[in-house]
Amino acid sequence: QTVKNIQSGSKPQKLTFDGQHIWVVNNGDDSISKIDQEGNLIGTWNTGGGARGIAFAENHIWVTNSLDDTLSRFTLSGDKVADYPTGTLPGDVVYDGEGIWVANRTDKTVTKYGIEGQHLGTFHIGNTPNSLATDGKGTVWTAHSAEGLVSKLVVEDVTISTYPVGNAPEPIIFDGDNLWVGNALSHTIMKIGLDGQQEAVYESHGREPNALLFDGENIWSANQFDHNATRLSRDGELLGTYSVSTLPRTLAFDGENIWTSGCWETLLYRLDLEGNSVSPVETEGAGPIVLFFDGENIWAANAHSDSVTKFSTEGSPEGNFSVGDVPIAFAEEGDNIWVANWREHTVSKLSKTGEDLGRFDTGRLPYGIAYDGENIWTANSMDGTVTKLSLDGEMLATYPVGAAPAKIIPVNGEIWVTLTSDDSIVKLTP
Repeated sequence: QTVKNIQSGSKPQKLTFDGQHIWVVNNGDDSISKIDQEGNLIGTWNTGGGARGIAFAENHIWVTNSLDDTLSRFTLSGDKVADYPTGTLPGDVVYDGEGIWVANRTDKTVTKYGIEGQHLGTFHIGNTPNSLATDGKGTVWTAHSAEGLVSKLVVEDVTISTYPVGNAPEPIIFDGDNLWVGNALSHTIMKIGLDGQQEAVYESHGREPNALLFDGENIWSANQFDHNATRLSRDGELLGTYSVSTLPRTLAFDGENIWTSGCWETLLYRLDLEGNSVSPVETEGAGPIVLFFDGENIWAANAHSDSVTKFSTEGSPEGNFSVGDVPIAFAEEGDNIWVANWREHTVSKLSKTGEDLGRFDTGRLPYGIAYDGENIWTANSMDGTVTKLSLDGEMLATYPVGAAPAKIIPVNGEIWVTLTSDDSIVKLTP
């Protein structure tokens, strides 16, 4: 066995191979070195400040400069082609066969670039990305040292489009023609076409519209900090303002009445379609934070007792069933009900009779859940991702979408997600 020590620059960090030569990034003197396979030093060239990561792609060498927040591209002769802005404190860099990926450690994001350096997207992943790897087939893996986690990111089998909306968007619904988004901190409701373009912006006539509902004719908004619900025409005309629960965060429509409640309530409040009060229903669990209608029954997610309760439309309880920690969203899939368990980072699958059919891992802090006709999707608010699961609970893919994804809805084969911290909505198109 022979060991040959080769002098490169100061504090060499990473290596890459271009098919003929070894390249080294030297963090101590902000340089890269080129070495032949016999161990001879061919040359050394200056980089930006805090040179950290290195990768070979399409006849170029790519280097991250952690102190300059840039990505540099060099020819194989050592000439710098250009610098491209990254996120804060870029570290590792990999090539997946089509694009360049950079891990931005301070921002907890990854950025993808085309082979000419064009910015193709920055994706929030919720944890510090310390190192990257790729299978060359559109999947990028990132390791998070402090959290003891590894993330699997898939973007190549979908197109991800982002559209600006108001401040802190959370609810998103579809009326058969347009999307409607509630901007909690703008106190507005937006009507948006399926091309992502804004059709109109309306006042919510209440502070923090955190839930929206379409009753087949009009749009309803639950306005958390005014403790009311408002009814708007689809042209934005205010048709009524109604007192409801304390801090309302949910709406459900059973075909006759509008139901609402909040996580500090002991009652489920009801209104008819004209806004007249209907007798409230006593809760069975603690903290009914979300209500859902499955076509026959109303379901309440009890955030403080980790259970869900099924009610008849007349208000009679028909069962109380245990789920995970802090249930916060529902989806219907055939004869089954799926529940996102926010604090537990799981989803529960129940039959409509309440039989426990399984509990499955998803991303962290799943805040929204939906069924697209084939798979279950969750919006993972802590990780900045959307996860696709099979009906058996197998995790099929995780897509980076942006900061604090909240609610999720499938429309015509596409998946729409609100990003509360990015003030935008995202469309995933297979």
